[in-house]
Amino acid sequence: MNSENNPIRVVLDTNVLVSAFSSGGVPAKSLQVALSPICELVISDFILEELERVLIIKLNHGQSLVNEFLLELQEGSTVVNPKEFLSVIKEKVSDNRILEVAVASDAMFLVTGDKKHILPLSKVGHTQIIPPKIFIQIIEEL
Repeated sequence: MNSENNPIRVVLDTNVLVSAFSSGGVPAKSLQVALSPICELVISDFILEELERVLIIKLNHGQSLVNEFLLELQEGSTVVNPKEFLSVIKEKVSDNRILEVAVASDAMFLVTGDKKHILPLSKVGHTQIIPPKIFIQIIEEL
């Protein structure tokens, strides 16, 4: 399970990626771990587009720096674009797009800081939903 031949598949919610880029700390460590050989980071076009929109439009980061970050993400991850749609979260429909990536990729973990909509689910399909700090602890214990 933890060899390079069979890495741990993980989806990082957009909020974790935004925090990793903007403020570092635990989210940045989560990204670093997700990009390590023990893991396979899974993203989607939706996650990349949402990340770009939030970083540039909402947080006013420069286009070239954001493009560099997005390129690094794409090069270090597997892009999965789900074919099936979920409607588990009614209050914030866009969060379902994140759940769909986790289910479509059969990820072991979905790492999120969303305490309101996503973390309370604790699981979607076979995917455990956990906060960044717990993800780091689990991987470091392997």
